[in-house]
Amino acid sequence: MNERSTKFRVWQQQILQRLEALRAQKGTLRIAVLGIGNELYGDDALGVEIARSLIASGLSDRVNYLVIVGGPAPENHCSTLRRFKPDLVILIDAASMNLRAGSVRWLDADELLAAPRHLWTTSLHLLIRYIQAELKSEVGLIGIQPEQVKWDVRSQFMSDRIQMISAEIVAAMSLFNCETANGTQPLEIANRKRTNHAAENPIQI
Repeated sequence: MNERSTKFRVWQQQILQRLEALRAQKGTLRIAVLGIGNELYGDDALGVEIARSLIASGLSDRVNYLVIVGGPAPENHCSTLRRFKPDLVILIDAASMNLRAGSVRWLDADELLAAPRHLWTTSLHLLIRYIQAELKSEVGLIGIQPEQVKWDVRSQFMSDRIQMISAEIVAAMSLFNCETANGTQPLEIANRKRTNHAAENPIQI
């Protein structure tokens, strides 16, 4: 991992490590990002909002990237994933992990499947197994601790966090497959001067 990547947060470094391992095996990667959540339930919409932000940032314009706004039924997008043939599928979802609101964790598929069922819906488990078995793709999840999940109530704190987390995802992705479909330069990494935080606590699920 290069000097630039050591300035990232723990979860960003974990994504980079996975990307580097995959690139060593396959060369150029195809990466799909799937935002999950119900927009009617406050912070549960975090994954959907971040996916939209990633699309607006231009990430989905890159040749080897696909960003999908999956909504509350991400399994409905399996055909799109199948056509894209990703090497890695990154799910983004609100996750109740008993952490401080806004905390972010990277979870591998094995961690997700081993987690208590009350933390994840049955459809998410089935989606992960489908991606592994049918698409032969690796899967991971960017889990974000919500502040509140209430009918039609959005946390302002988490709304502010959406742009920051989106910029951090783009920053990690910008080290890989940076050519875009229209030949423009890689995206500018937001918040370059952001203070490097101490290592975050291990996942508590």
